Amino acid sequence: MDLIETLKAVGSTAGFGALLTSLFNFYTLRKQQGRMLEIEAFRKNSAVDTFRYTKLFEASAEIQALPPVTYDLSNIKKVVAQTTERHGLVQAIYKRVQPLIGASCRTDADRVAVEEAALSKKLVEHLYGGGEEVPLKELLLKRQEFEQMASLAISSSLTALTISQ
Repeated sequence: MDLIETLKAVGSTAGFGALLTSLFNFYTLRKQQGRMLEIEAFRKNSAVDTFRYTKLFEASAEIQALPPVTYDLSNIKKVVAQTTERHGLVQAIYKRVQPLIGASCRTDADRVAVEEAALSKKLVEHLYGGGEEVPLKELLLKRQEFEQMASLAISSSLTALTISQ
C-alpha cells in the first residue's frame, strides 16, 4: 500500500466515525430537548395547580370565616336578613372560584344554585306581582343546601389537587 491509499483508508474511516458520532449526538440532543419540553410543561401545570389550590383554599377559608346565622324564630326578619346576606356572600365567593373548581366537583352545587335562583325568582314575583306563593322555609333550606354544596365542591377540588400532586 502506498501513502495515498493509506490516507484514503484512514480518512474514510475517520469520516465514517465522525458521521456516526454526529448522528448519535443529534439523537441525544433530540431526546434531551423532548425531556426539557416535558419538564417545562410539568412546571407550567404545577404553577397552575398551585394557583388553583391557593385560590380555592382562600375561598374555603372565607366561607368558614363567615358569621353563623342565629336561628332565633322570635325575630324571623333578622333570620331572613342574616341568611340572605350570608347566601349572597357565599354565592359571590363561589362564582369567583367556580372556573377553578373541577367540573365533576361543581355539578351538585350548580344544580342547587339553579333551584335556589328559581325559588328566589318565584318569591320576588309573589311579593311584587302576586305570583305563586313560595314557602320561606323552602327557600331558606335551599340556600343552606347551596352553601353546603358550594363548600363541598371547593373542598373536593382541593382534595383532587392534593391527590394529583
